[in-house]
Amino acid sequence: MRLFYSTLFMAVIALGVALNMSWMRADAQDDESPELLAFLGGVSENPVVISPGSGEFEGNVVETASGEIIRITYTLIYRDLKSTTDDTGTEIPGRVTQAHIHIGKDWENGDAVAFLCSNVEGAPAGTPACPQPTAQTPEVTVEGTIEANDIQAAGIGATPEIIKAGDLNALRQILLGGASYVNLHTVAHPQGELRGPIFAEFAF
Repeated sequence: MRLFYSTLFMAVIALGVALNMSWMRADAQDDESPELLAFLGGVSENPVVISPGSGEFEGNVVETASGEIIRITYTLIYRDLKSTTDDTGTEIPGRVTQAHIHIGKDWENGDAVAFLCSNVEGAPAGTPACPQPTAQTPEVTVEGTIEANDIQAAGIGATPEIIKAGDLNALRQILLGGASYVNLHTVAHPQGELRGPIFAEFAF
């Protein structure tokens, strides 16, 4: 009987180890941490923009268990953008041209590092289109993935190419280090109508 319980105990231990290794392998394949957040508004633009619009950005840095970055997944939501008027005087709901992640801290205007969505030429293949808010659907959502081939060379002012094209690890550093922001460009404000600094929320 004592041998039976001893064997049963060892079997339970072995099962626990096997399950733990399985979870570790799963984590190594697709570990999403930490969460990236940004809250967009016109007053965060430089110079400040007065806009009724707002938005949110959520992202995840997807890494292996050893810390090798695979990709960044994201969701961008925006709403109630500033309307424009056409030649006939008809009011047109706010029209989005493109949205990016830029390099730069608060009140720095840096280059675009990666597209989040675009309705203009020049975006990398596979960049999702920016959905347009309407009177019936004032809030819209776009989702996507950023990989190494989506990274553009980017700098700030007189310092070009702080980030090299294709450098996903450099993008991770500015995302986690508080040196990046989301900028949503519109017809009404081509340089940016809504902006928000990206910060990382770590899970402990």
